[in-house]
Amino acid sequence: MGNCIIKVNRGPEDLYVRWTSVLESPTHMGTRAELTEAIVALHPTVSVTALGLDQWFGRADELGSSAGIAFARWESLGWTVGHPHRERRWLPRARLAEYTRAVLDGDARAGFAAFALTFPPRWEPDRAPAADGPDMAAFLEARLAEFTGVERNHGTEGCDLCGHTPAVPLAMVAAQRAVITRYLRQLNLLSDGLGGLLTQHLAVDLETTLREFAVAFHTHPGYRYEWRP
Repeated sequence: MGNCIIKVNRGPEDLYVRWTSVLESPTHMGTRAELTEAIVALHPTVSVTALGLDQWFGRADELGSSAGIAFARWESLGWTVGHPHRERRWLPRARLAEYTRAVLDGDARAGFAAFALTFPPRWEPDRAPAADGPDMAAFLEARLAEFTGVERNHGTEGCDLCGHTPAVPLAMVAAQRAVITRYLRQLNLLSDGLGGLLTQHLAVDLETTLREFAVAFHTHPGYRYEWRP
């Protein structure tokens, strides 16, 4: 794709971003006139007509982006961005202007601000909670209940065989159950049509954590291979 021009918002607002796919990052932001001036300065021997900037801005106005592929268009929820020395992140389109300002500001504080505006890459919008996620949650809850019963049978004085008291294991079980509760709450919001993109992202993130929990019981006959992390 190389470089493209992205219009920040629909409507009359005159604000655009020049984006490079090489760095997965913005390089300039401004009005149409300001961006035209910046791009022409990068190609001093090439005319505006030869650069095709009118077509670029025309596509950006119509589609949201001048890219020849479906990148950063109006219907796009967001895309992956690059961060030097950090993992690639996911940027919601609605945060494009704020993110670009932070990136172009250039100091360390702005760099942290830009990072905070993005999400881990596993939160990309094509990731939705698994259909059998509630089954996995129920499986894990049942195994935790069994484990809790064993631990409580040790009594408050501890187990003569393993030499530990149940306080710490039971606290760990309680923490895992809290994650299950939060996960099911997000699924309920989504099923009721009350949750948006952030709710979906949180559900996927919690589901990833539950997969890590459930794999501890992979030898149980009720464990499913598709639940693996």
